[in-house]
Amino acid sequence: MMRLVAPFLALFLIALPLAAKDRMHAHGDWALAGYDAVAYFVAGEARPGMPDQALRWHGQVWHFETRANRATFEANPAAFQPQYGGYSVVSVSENAPAAGDPRIFAIHEGRLYLLQSTAERDAFLRDPEAVIDRAAQVWRRLSGQ
Repeated sequence: MMRLVAPFLALFLIALPLAAKDRMHAHGDWALAGYDAVAYFVAGEARPGMPDQALRWHGQVWHFETRANRATFEANPAAFQPQYGGYSVVSVSENAPAAGDPRIFAIHEGRLYLLQSTAERDAFLRDPEAVIDRAAQVWRRLSGQ
C-alpha cells in the first residue's frame, strides 16, 4: 500500500508551491485570458489579443490586439495590469478570491479591476473606495505583503 501512496504524496507535495503561485494570477500563465490589457484603457472595452502580438511579463503571456498596444504596454506594463492578479476585486474584498471575467471590468482612478458579473460591477461602482480598501487588506494577507 505504501508503494502506491508514496508517488502520489510526492506529486502532491511538489504541486503545493505551484498551486500557491498560481493563486496569485487568476488566469494562470495567460494574462487576462488573452484579452488586450491596453485596450481597456484606450478603447474602453475588452478586446481579444492576437497570438502574434504576445509577450511574457511577470511569468505570464500577455496578448495585444495591435503592435501599438504591445509597445504601449512594454513602455509601462505595471500601468495596465489588472489589480489583484485578475481576481474579482469584490471576491477578494469578501475573502473568497475568484477569477474575474476579463469581459466585465471597471477602471477606477487609472487602475483596471475585473469583476464576475455586471451586478457585481454595479455594486463595486456604488462605493469603489470601500471595496478596494477591504480588498487591499485581504490581498496583503493572501500575498504575504
